[in-house]
Amino acid sequence: TLQAGGVVHNCGVNDDMAKDMGDFLATDPGFDVLDMSRNQISDVGAEYLSAGLASNSSLHVLDIVENRITVSGMRAILQATCEEELLPTRALRFTGCPLFDNRSSSSADVLSVVSILGGSSCRNLRFLGLSSTGMNSDVAVQLVSALRWNKSLVVVTMADNQLDDTVATALSVNLEQNTTLQEVSLAMNRITEAGVGQMLQLSGVRRLQCVWMVGNPCSSQWYQHPFVDINFRIDAEAMMRYV
Repeated sequence: TLQAGGVVHNCGVNDDMAKDMGDFLATDPGFDVLDMSRNQISDVGAEYLSAGLASNSSLHVLDIVENRITVSGMRAILQATCEEELLPTRALRFTGCPLFDNRSSSSADVLSVVSILGGSSCRNLRFLGLSSTGMNSDVAVQLVSALRWNKSLVVVTMADNQLDDTVATALSVNLEQNTTLQEVSLAMNRITEAGVGQMLQLSGVRRLQCVWMVGNPCSSQWYQHPFVDINFRIDAEAMMRYV
């Protein structure tokens, strides 16, 4: 049960302040949850935070929604929280950060993130929020490939990224080997009726508890929830439900 949290939400936090927060996290202040959403933290600040997280043994949730972090900063945070087996971080939410703007699926940082998520040391992370992050379908296919090997994630959100049917197909194929994932949000993308049909052909997707599809150009019979703001509202609810 989460007992304590820190909130530095919408406070104009920049990279210098993020360094101070990283130093503070390294002292292990006992926070279960840290909300640093809607600030001005860039990849430089993400590196500072990751340095603090590497020495922290209590933080379960880092909510860093709507900052200026790209996939490079995401990689640093994942390395700090996933590659140290004893660290307890269970939920990371990057929703609204420009993680993948103008990034190709072959970029070194994207490939590094895939390697971390699919690696054997990624044991505690249950929730990963990647909605509204500028992700294209090629990048999404790369990221989804990590699910074949990942043994910890329970919820992944990729809403509002303009993803197409190739992502639905990749998800179906890679979930055949996955036994832990329970919920996926693909809301507000470009997945058609054909893409949904491909998803449902394989048992990996059919065993999921929820596949959020609202806002895609497929039949409304596939929608699992009426909320239009699913990338924020359901994103946050799911994050806290699985930590």
